[in-house]
Amino acid sequence: MPPNPQNLKPCKPGETHNPNGRPKGAKGIKATIKKYLKYELAHKNPLTKKDEKLSAEDHIILTAIAKAISGDDRAREDVLNRLYGKPVEHTKNTNTNMNVEATQDTIRKIKESILKDDND
Repeated sequence: MPPNPQNLKPCKPGETHNPNGRPKGAKGIKATIKKYLKYELAHKNPLTKKDEKLSAEDHIILTAIAKAISGDDRAREDVLNRLYGKPVEHTKNTNTNMNVEATQDTIRKIKESILKDDND
């Protein structure tokens, strides 16, 4: 049994189980990640192989680019998708046997058949 079954009851309209909401000044996960990605540390640049002072964000990006250059297909796809956007897949009707007039004629015959059955 849950420690507090009260929490399992749905809220009534206009009621909330968290009336104060998130405390002021509380940071979300996105803000925390951005904060730590800005820290600069001494890293070996994956492209130039030289020791440099890089932010964690730059190091991650350069590592992805280096992996893409070395032949990692997944890394290549990720880098290019972030740079140019994910390609849109277009579909094309390849059914060349479709005759619009014949299709319309078939629909007309079906309608006539239904109407004839309804009148009988």
